[in-house]
Amino acid sequence: MADHGPSWFRQYVILERAALRAQLQYRVNFWTTLIGGVAFQGTQLLFLGVLLSKFGMIAGWGFPEVAFVFSMRLASHALYVVPFGSLMMTDFIVREGDFDRYLLRPVSPFLQLVTREFRLMALGDGLLGSVR
Repeated sequence: MADHGPSWFRQYVILERAALRAQLQYRVNFWTTLIGGVAFQGTQLLFLGVLLSKFGMIAGWGFPEVAFVFSMRLASHALYVVPFGSLMMTDFIVREGDFDRYLLRPVSPFLQLVTREFRLMALGDGLLGSVR
């Protein structure tokens, strides 16, 4: 069987690293976005803590149970959005004509679409979701 270049997974890793390196060009923006993702979701978790401290349990659920469900939602959201978050922009990319460029390159158009940008806010979600 002939080798037709790097595997799709290797191509994905190469393109995703390039997207991450592009984000890392602006270090302050990288860190503020990452911290902003954690802070945004952290304020929601703080709100749940304040709410449950005021009312005690809601339908038999205390703060530890609610925080566990909240962290599971954050982690699962990050597991989808970090690798596949760019799919949410498909309609915009097609409408603007950017998808035509993907068709001319020797890499899978789907792979280029998925690795178009690295979602830092979702990475912050994953960090907060994995802490619990």
